[in-house]
Amino acid sequence: MTTADASTTDPDAATARPPHVRRMIVLMLTNLALSALLAGLMLAFQEQLLDYQLAHLDLPDGTDLTAARNTMRSSAWSRVLPVALVALAYLRVVHGLQVGQRKAYRQVVLVSVVVLLGSGLTLFQPFPW
Repeated sequence: MTTADASTTDPDAATARPPHVRRMIVLMLTNLALSALLAGLMLAFQEQLLDYQLAHLDLPDGTDLTAARNTMRSSAWSRVLPVALVALAYLRVVHGLQVGQRKAYRQVVLVSVVVLLGSGLTLFQPFPW
C-alpha cells in the first residue's frame, strides 16, 4: 500500500512560495517602506528643507526669494510623486509574486538590472545630472 505524497494532500504545500521569492517580497516591501518614510519626512519637514536650501544657495542680490522658494517647493513634490507611483507598481509586482505569476518575477529581474545600471552610471556622472 502506498501513501499519498505530502505535497498532494497538504493544501499549504501547493501554495507555498519558494524562499527566494519570499526574500524578494520582503526586500521589495522594505525598500517601499523606507522610500515612503523618506517621502513622508520630506513632506513633514518641507519648510525646514526649503529654508536650508535657500540659505545655502548662492543667489545674486535682488533675487525674489518667494519665487525661488516656490520653485524649490515644486521640485520637492517632483521627488515625492515618483515614490507614490513606484509604490503602486511595487504593490502590483508583489501581488504577482504572491500569486506565482512568472511575469512578475521577470519584472523584478528587469527592474533590478535597470537600477543596477543606473546606479553604475551615477558613478561616472556629476551629481546632480
